Amino acid sequence: MTWKEATVPSGISPEKVYIGPDPQGQGGFQVAVATATSTPTRGKLRELFLARKGKTSIQLVVAVTYRDTVHLFGPDPQAPSTIPPIRRHRGHGKYAAETPGG
Repeated sequence: MTWKEATVPSGISPEKVYIGPDPQGQGGFQVAVATATSTPTRGKLRELFLARKGKTSIQLVVAVTYRDTVHLFGPDPQAPSTIPPIRRHRGHGKYAAETPGG
C-alpha cells in the first residue's frame, strides 16, 4: 500500500508499506520503504521509524534506499544499529551486506 506520512525527515520520501500476516493478533509486521536524496543518518532513520510506528504495537522495519544502497532500521529503535547497509549489485538484481566478501 502507498505510505503517506504527515511528518518525515527532510530529504526522505515515503513510498510503500508491506504488511505481513498477524496470526496472533499482536499488530503484525510491517516493512516501510522510502527513498532518500542523500545517505540517511541513524537519527533520520529513527525519526522516520517513530513517525510510522507511533504508539502502535506493530513490529516495524524501515528500509530507506539511497542510490544502490538500502539502509535498515528496526524493529527495536533502542537497539544499537547492527544491520550494515545493503548494496545492490549492478546487473544481478541481488543485494549483499557491505561486509568484507559481501
